[in-house]
Amino acid sequence: AHTNAVRFYNELEGRSPAKFGRVIAVAFGLSAALYCAVMCAGYATFGALVCSDILNSYPRNGVVTVARLLITLVVLTSYPLIAYEAKHSCLKLLRLLERAAAACARRSVDRRPSKEAEEADSKRRCRCWPPAFVDAPIEIAVAALFLLLTTSIALGVRDLGVIVGLVGASAGNLISFIVPAGSYFFLMPHEKWSAKRVGALVTLVAGIVLLPPCVAMVFIDT
Repeated sequence: AHTNAVRFYNELEGRSPAKFGRVIAVAFGLSAALYCAVMCAGYATFGALVCSDILNSYPRNGVVTVARLLITLVVLTSYPLIAYEAKHSCLKLLRLLERAAAACARRSVDRRPSKEAEEADSKRRCRCWPPAFVDAPIEIAVAALFLLLTTSIALGVRDLGVIVGLVGASAGNLISFIVPAGSYFFLMPHEKWSAKRVGALVTLVAGIVLLPPCVAMVFIDT
């Protein structure tokens, strides 16, 4: 959800920071309540012997099979949302590198870009969101690479808890603590110190300090 936050805000009807904050509070509150309920039920049933994937702790029967099918449905519907933003970010980085390389080449020959090239570059910058379907060769290559990597990981990893723990300890820490606070200081370097700025600094330091031990604990527990 974090990677789609900007797009969710842009698509929110009557959007405003206050309304978006309420939507986030309700969504995360419901998710946290559901996760806590499942967590408590797992430990209440199996204690310390509960598996990281709680479905592996239950015997194979019809109910567990239905639950696994529902998990498959969740993966099928959530994967495109995550892959879309990841692909979009990679393509933007590639375009930035392409523009930087073109600028270096122009400086080396002391030649300004043509009017057509400037207009095409301006159109690419103004397009906020790419189309849902890919057609350019580079977009197809990036999408295929994502599918190849994620499918290889899914086939090679037997314990889903390791992946979930590693993603939460690394990417979750970066997205929730380090990147927002770091972006705040990068975009507003000269803002006066206030409670908000101190909170951002505390968040940034806490994220940096907690990241290494959190990642290490994932492998220690396994």
